[in-house]
Amino acid sequence: EYQHAIRLDETNIAAVYGMIHCQILKKDIENAAQQVEFLSLVQDSNHYSPEMFYIQALLALEKKENVGKYNYLLKKSIDDRMKTSEYLQSSCDIFHEYTYLDPEFLIDVA
Repeated sequence: EYQHAIRLDETNIAAVYGMIHCQILKKDIENAAQQVEFLSLVQDSNHYSPEMFYIQALLALEKKENVGKYNYLLKKSIDDRMKTSEYLQSSCDIFHEYTYLDPEFLIDVA
């Protein structure tokens, strides 16, 4: 389904992250790594989304890379999600804040 969404809208970054996440879960690490490398080239590394850090953490784990790198990327993912949530507290109601936190994403990270 993610590939279908990407075909309909190539700029749908949520679909791209979903496809990469599925590739990692299916142990298609080579293709997932290529996709992440491509995203890294087209995105500003100072503005990665929490999802990008999470995907990078999963790849680091699957590639048996340094555990410190894995932990750093997971922490960065959560910290960035919470930082944006703190910004929203002053401008949104509680429903919007919890929606932005994306409980499903937080459970995945946990």
